[in-house]
Amino acid sequence: MKHVLGLDLGTNSIGWCLIEESKKIISSGVRVFPIGVNEEDFDKGGKEISKNVARRVARGARRRRSRFKVRQQKLIALLAENNMLPDDLISTHELYDLRLIGLDKKLSLKDFGRILMMLNKRRGFKSNKKTLSTEEAKKEEGVVKEGISQLKNEIEKNNCRTVGEYFATLFKDNKKEKNWHNIDNPLIRIRDRWVGREMYQHEFNLLWEKQKSYYQNILTDKLKTVIGDEIIYYQRNLKSQKGLVGKCRFEPNKRCAPKSSQLFQEFRVWQTLSVFRFANGERIGEPLTLEEKIIVFNYLNLNKNITKTELKKLLKISKSVGFNDVFVKDRIGGNTTNSRLISAIGEEMFNGLNEKHIFELWHLLSYGNNAEKMKLVVLNKIKSGLLPKLNNEQIEKLIEINLEDGYCNFSSKALNKILPHLRTGVEPFEAFKLAGYDPTKKLNKLGKIVELDKIKHLEPNELRNPIVQQILSETIRLVNSIVKKFGKPDMVRIELARELKKPKTIREEIRNNATTKRKRREEYAEFLSHKLKREIRTKDSEIKKYELWLELGCEDESFDKLEIFLKSGKVKDLTKFHLWKECNRISPYSGKVISLTNLFSPEIQIEHIWPFSKTMNNEFGNLSLCEASINKDKDNMLPLEYFSSKGKIELQKFKDRVSIFNGGKKYRFLATEIPPDFLNSQINNTSYAAKEFVSRVETILPPIEVDGVMKQRVQVSNGQATSWLRRLWGINAILSYGDIDTKNRADHRHHAIDALIIACTTPSILKTFSTYSKFNIENKLVNSKISEVLPWVKFRNDAENSINSFIVSYRNTKRAISIKLNKPRQKNLSKYPAKHSVQKSISIRGPLHEETLYGKIKLNGDNVFVTRWGLNKFTTEAQLEKVVDAKVREVLCARLKKYGGVVKSAFADNIDDPVLMYSKTGKKIPIRRVRVVNNSENLIEVRNKTFVESGNNFAIAIYQNAEGTKRKSETLTFWDATKKTIAHEQLFAKSFVDEKTSDTFNLLFILKQKDIVVQYKKHPDEIDWDNISNLRKNLYRVRKFDINGGIYLDYLYAATIDEKKDRNKLYFQKSANTLSCVKITVNEIGEIVKKEG
Repeated sequence: MKHVLGLDLGTNSIGWCLIEESKKIISSGVRVFPIGVNEEDFDKGGKEISKNVARRVARGARRRRSRFKVRQQKLIALLAENNMLPDDLISTHELYDLRLIGLDKKLSLKDFGRILMMLNKRRGFKSNKKTLSTEEAKKEEGVVKEGISQLKNEIEKNNCRTVGEYFATLFKDNKKEKNWHNIDNPLIRIRDRWVGREMYQHEFNLLWEKQKSYYQNILTDKLKTVIGDEIIYYQRNLKSQKGLVGKCRFEPNKRCAPKSSQLFQEFRVWQTLSVFRFANGERIGEPLTLEEKIIVFNYLNLNKNITKTELKKLLKISKSVGFNDVFVKDRIGGNTTNSRLISAIGEEMFNGLNEKHIFELWHLLSYGNNAEKMKLVVLNKIKSGLLPKLNNEQIEKLIEINLEDGYCNFSSKALNKILPHLRTGVEPFEAFKLAGYDPTKKLNKLGKIVELDKIKHLEPNELRNPIVQQILSETIRLVNSIVKKFGKPDMVRIELARELKKPKTIREEIRNNATTKRKRREEYAEFLSHKLKREIRTKDSEIKKYELWLELGCEDESFDKLEIFLKSGKVKDLTKFHLWKECNRISPYSGKVISLTNLFSPEIQIEHIWPFSKTMNNEFGNLSLCEASINKDKDNMLPLEYFSSKGKIELQKFKDRVSIFNGGKKYRFLATEIPPDFLNSQINNTSYAAKEFVSRVETILPPIEVDGVMKQRVQVSNGQATSWLRRLWGINAILSYGDIDTKNRADHRHHAIDALIIACTTPSILKTFSTYSKFNIENKLVNSKISEVLPWVKFRNDAENSINSFIVSYRNTKRAISIKLNKPRQKNLSKYPAKHSVQKSISIRGPLHEETLYGKIKLNGDNVFVTRWGLNKFTTEAQLEKVVDAKVREVLCARLKKYGGVVKSAFADNIDDPVLMYSKTGKKIPIRRVRVVNNSENLIEVRNKTFVESGNNFAIAIYQNAEGTKRKSETLTFWDATKKTIAHEQLFAKSFVDEKTSDTFNLLFILKQKDIVVQYKKHPDEIDWDNISNLRKNLYRVRKFDINGGIYLDYLYAATIDEKKDRNKLYFQKSANTLSCVKITVNEIGEIVKKEG
């Protein structure tokens, strides 16, 4: 019998179900894993920021500081050697005075040394082409360059020769008070400006030349070169990253080609054109013809992108035609390398270049990062004939170009073989095979070509989307485990989460809107709960009704009227209201005005422009308002078909009325027929993410030939029917306590239910579903046949038994450090002695401690730890008691009183009313940060008199005495775990003797976050390991644990938990002494593979 695997893929979970089609469920489960981006940023602002960003930024800061220290040490040694090292310190304003005086007068050698030390500390901004790979980086550099330009204008306006002279004049007014802030605005520092490195270098040269006239024997040109070029303004060349570039997917001995290369740029355009599909009109679901592909390719090969409007003009097709989601922000990407070269040298010059010229330019821009050196290289290549003659303006624009960053998955060798076939218009998968690369085959150990028995794992950062990378990696692991256990399925049906079908920018926009909507609804829920004296949740119908109440402009009405509206109103009324505004309050079908009162009556209905039974489309774009009588007469007809039977006059009136609608809805109203492949386009998903999933899974399940036609065995659906089938088949009731209309998203097992529906959604079931589905007067979908046409006889019982018989699997790979063996390349082995041929690289897998630094001071005779808080960190009045300095605390208390006790307003950044205190001389001192006392006892000294909090706890060990009557625990911080791992020590002792009782306690098991435990009452023998239905009631995962042995547990199947509402229901707090449990390890498919305790 045919085995079908259904997969429901979310951003941090996978539901799966393997069935024997039309017969039974073989197995099912859910796999939960961390999301592929930083979850804090993901939740706060919707931005998909890589988890490595914070670590990379911190590492960059450490390296910059280390390089500064090296420069400083070299400079100090050189200054001491030439008797220029200062003996003491002077104030900042005195240093700026020296920089002003040194331009015209003689300085002592030690004072000149002070200036050099200051210039070494602040070198100014210098652009690096290699760091500008993202739009954000380019935008940030634009801000910096604008700031530098403004400063240069200020310097010129004040007739100053150097930046030091300009700052010295600003200090002049503040000299008496020795203040480095502007007197008029204490919040703005004098030095708080962008300075270009060339400005400091200009000042260095002027100062050196002037002082050289007084100290010719000491300040020589050689010393200037050493101090200026080799120490202060030394800029190392960027290290080659060639060794980090991954290997080609098809040519394992070759490195992947840069994304900016001509070969990949062309490959990507052809690949995009291959997934292009029409979304409506006569050609719905069809790809471009080869002739059309060539036309679009020729345009995209010379341009950055093409918009939908430009594409329609280029192909000479109707404006109403729609396309699938290959467009990102209404554009298809083109050849970015060519388009940037054209912007620099002009299209006419570019068209005159041959392949060798273009390669030379690309190579220069790819590997050059110093503008001055690049300019010399270009001039030399022009001189030698490797490049055509370019004028100065073209050269300047050329070296400013930043090419696309990163590497593709293919080598140049593979691309050269694949491209000739793509140019003939074939699909990429077919092009691979024609080029001699069969993704479904591999060489075994005997050198024979065999079919792949598992999907190849992704390389780190192989995909450009971190979320898709994470979920595809987890899917590959899961599918490989299923194949190993049950064998290869005959078909895989996949449904993607909606956000995975969209490009990153669109996903972030959707997520931001969703976050705003969620917060707004939380406020509405809190308000209504307070007013109605009962709990209102954000998903309750009252929320949508209240939104309609506000949109109707009734917020000033009495609450009694609102209460009546909430009882009598319907959820569908909000959709009705939006459709009413869209049609300008006039029925598209009758031309009559729809009053607000009549709108919410049964006389006005929501109807499907294209019948749902023929399209399965219930989106807003296919909905309109219609009188009940007309809706009944129209039945399953198209609007134009219905009005054609009413005569020419009525037909023309209808056409005039619908002319006000947008292109898509107008097209539906006036369509003479539904495109034949529209239903398939609703079912099948052709997004970027879908293509990636299909291409990987097809390596073990390639298309097969059936009756002379190639049949896909991996299908990615849009999931249009899943939610409706789940309700119509009554499967929602399994987790929703009998409620067939509500999906219980609070239980992880709902993903497995979706996977079951996906696996069972055959073409025949879809046909039955679409043919007999209708929406009743309550706008609820009903189907007289579908509930009778279940996948098999005992489907509901089998579904319930399966859903209650698996353990949710969690990915938990928390490690203190990872150790990697770095082996030198074979060709370099002769350079290294045998004992040094392999080196160990240790990577710490997380932050060792919290970032906040603490100092130790004496306060009222006691040693206390203090740190600095920004004023906006204060959230309560009681926190002001932590402020160390009494005078500052007094100022802050007075400030809070001034703002009526509202902490947020009192300490917000306010340039018009800054927080100030005054010195004895009346000088304004702005307060931005204050010292506060920290009461934590768990602080570690990382360097002299500098302390940090140890951060997260890594693991907790549970010990038990020989009699099994007592338990103790020991908690290990991540800091201590890392130290022990590096020192090759055991994290926990196998046993220890209690000093008070002399009892020996033996290690029972070790718990980490997300570990799974099974609770019991008195003894582990109570657990029935064969009965998962009973076992699941006592399954919990570890959320966290504290230093005192407190352990916090979440119910394993709970997807969302409210700490307050669900305490002691889905969320428990236990101590090591009272925790009676067995730790279990669960694999990807939910099998228990290990028991401890």
